[in-house]
Amino acid sequence: MSNERKPLLSDEEIIDEQEAWNGPIDGGIVAKMSETYTARWVRDFYERLITEGKLRVVQEVELNYADGCSTCLCNCGWIQLREDDFNYCPGCGNKIKRP
Repeated sequence: MSNERKPLLSDEEIIDEQEAWNGPIDGGIVAKMSETYTARWVRDFYERLITEGKLRVVQEVELNYADGCSTCLCNCGWIQLREDDFNYCPGCGNKIKRP
């Protein structure tokens, strides 16, 4: 599992989405940037949270229960020597799948 993430929408993609929903924005790049200010502000807000580690995507992972040990199958290296009932892997923070 890779910790790399795809960047959120670029300015050009935000403008394209705005125009797809509401039609062409007249007035050149200044009007386009002004019209999409809120969307760009929201994107930058979430980019900052992600960069600071305050927001991340949590994927479900499976645990391998064998011989009284729990091992996370995402390759984070977490091994527990007893079977405790965790909701999230202490090693990678991902949600643990339940049968």
